[in-house]
Amino acid sequence: MEFLTFAPLAWSRFFQEEPSPSQWELISREAGIVEGRTQWGEKLGAWIAQRRDQESEEDGEGVRSLGQEAERFRIFLKDFFLTLDRFPQKATWREMVDATIRLVEFYFLEGEPREAIVETLRGLESLDALGREVQVPQFQEILSEALEEKTLRQGFFQRGGVCVSDLMPARGLSFRAVFIPGLVERAFPAPARQDPLLLDYERQKLNEAMGEPGRIPLKRSRFLEERLLFSLALGSAREKLIFSYPRLDPSSGRERIPSSFLLRVGEALHGEILDYSRLETLSEYRRVPLSGLAPEDPDQAIDEEEFDLSQVGKALKNKDRGEVAYLKSLFPTFARAERLALLRWGFKVFTEYDGCLKSAKARKHLRDRFALSGQILSPTKLETYASCPFKYFLSEVLGLGVLPSPEKIQRIQPVDRGKVVHDILHQFYRKVLEKKPGPLREENMEVYRQIMGQVAARAFTETAAQGLTGSPLLWELDQQELLEDLHTFLQKEIEEAGKILPAYFEIRFGYQSTGSRKGPSSEPISLALKDGTSISFRGRIDRVDFSPEGKSLRVIDYKTGKLQGEEDGFCGGTTLQLPLYLMAACQIWNQADIEKSWAEYYCVSRKGEFERLLFRGERWKENEITLKRIIEIISRGIVEGTFFPMEEDDRKCGYCDFKNLCEHGVGVLFEKKKSDPRAAAFLEMREIP
Repeated sequence: MEFLTFAPLAWSRFFQEEPSPSQWELISREAGIVEGRTQWGEKLGAWIAQRRDQESEEDGEGVRSLGQEAERFRIFLKDFFLTLDRFPQKATWREMVDATIRLVEFYFLEGEPREAIVETLRGLESLDALGREVQVPQFQEILSEALEEKTLRQGFFQRGGVCVSDLMPARGLSFRAVFIPGLVERAFPAPARQDPLLLDYERQKLNEAMGEPGRIPLKRSRFLEERLLFSLALGSAREKLIFSYPRLDPSSGRERIPSSFLLRVGEALHGEILDYSRLETLSEYRRVPLSGLAPEDPDQAIDEEEFDLSQVGKALKNKDRGEVAYLKSLFPTFARAERLALLRWGFKVFTEYDGCLKSAKARKHLRDRFALSGQILSPTKLETYASCPFKYFLSEVLGLGVLPSPEKIQRIQPVDRGKVVHDILHQFYRKVLEKKPGPLREENMEVYRQIMGQVAARAFTETAAQGLTGSPLLWELDQQELLEDLHTFLQKEIEEAGKILPAYFEIRFGYQSTGSRKGPSSEPISLALKDGTSISFRGRIDRVDFSPEGKSLRVIDYKTGKLQGEEDGFCGGTTLQLPLYLMAACQIWNQADIEKSWAEYYCVSRKGEFERLLFRGERWKENEITLKRIIEIISRGIVEGTFFPMEEDDRKCGYCDFKNLCEHGVGVLFEKKKSDPRAAAFLEMREIP
């Protein structure tokens, strides 16, 4: 798809109208195509057939539908694959070169890129002197290396102009002036990280055994390597040397720490020890504001962008909007963008441009379509709003989501790994309770291991058949690790056997019953709020255990990664699953006393150290009031259109599907506006432990 998207292809030879590679990319993702001609034929054909059934008149006359674009895509691929079939699989170098040039000249537009490719290909003809024929894989490898070394000249690059390069390839070269940007800690020098395949301790032992000739560098010595690289860069400058660093992180707006290398430069210049507080006091130090990126005089601008920035600076300085009036005629969206920027950054209250909707029509739509009282909710949906209202708006109101790019799986993914563990434990307990009812016993350990092995083998086979396991070697390692984790889990289960007995597994409530699971079926669980509305919930409980007398129960939700949250805590509304599942179980089995029951996350892996995280039913009346208060705040926030972005810690935002839709500096923006009364209830909720 990269080839079809970015290569300068001569589309006019194949279609009257230029196709849309971006739509082709979307089609290939939806079809789940990873690689291989078979997948392209079968999966694309299946996607087109399905799309043809769904195609409606919504696309409008005169506009190509996605299904029609897919047909063009299939036609192109069919001809393309036929052309590739005629390519020789083994031939002399000259014959391989000629065949490739025919392909390039047929598919590529005329121009410098095509000429450069042909020139590179002609250079391979001399390899015929080896006197041997070459096969396609070898030819492809050599050609790839040759093309990587080939560069296209851009402007004055390599002709006495500016050279833009990494430090490594530029080492040892000489320049009149050297500019080194981006000198911040954790970037340059970067923190040393161990090689997971060969730790420094192991490298050191190998070095001691092999001696100097075969010495393997230690990863902790990376700082020394980067210090040497920095010294070489300094020596490249003949007349002028300029360093720079960004004061703020562009993604979070947080202040960044200058590189320690800058301190060393300052110490060399002034002959004294410096710390970060003194760096800005040096005579050589200059602070360059973003507004300083363009010259004050627009006539000195070197391109259109600099001219526009210069005009903006001039308008701000003179307080004259007329200086930028021309932008409205050049850019139709300029007025709207100006209003957006003003409403986002010019006020200390949340506006529509922050995700807080104010119009009566929008709020009515939210009440009619998205009020919690009209839905059957999963706890995750509420947790999403509590963690970031803007994320809830994007995913639940607008219905946005990420369409992942199908990729060849190298190793089983965490989600699939978790499903395997859930399925194994469910089947294991069903079979164990059928053969040997009652608590698990140490003397039956061999039987349990045998059952676990049989159930796991079946689950592993089914997972592999679905193509979810990746490399065979890595899958062997993963299977071994999973079995070891499950055996450790089993041993821990036996240690507490008799105190509480496993009874039900994979219990669904609030879903339509499929009849595939044994156990009580249940309607949605309801919770009445203060204002009289009732909120309904659904979920799937992995396991329910009962005390021998049946007066208390334990809800277990299996996890395979590290646990998040606090014991007996709501964490500002971001961990509601355990209390809601506990409430649900005690409504389904009403003989159990909720005050004597509890729900827990149980980590079934060494990675999570087999940790447990509990939410106890003790003080349930008090906790129920807190739970209702959280849900009331979330419910009111949704119908009132309160969807401002809430920056979590870097890790959570970094893994968010919508991180690229948030404006840079969203944390700074929230701090500026959090005193807005519309955020008061939400912030109160976030303070709940």
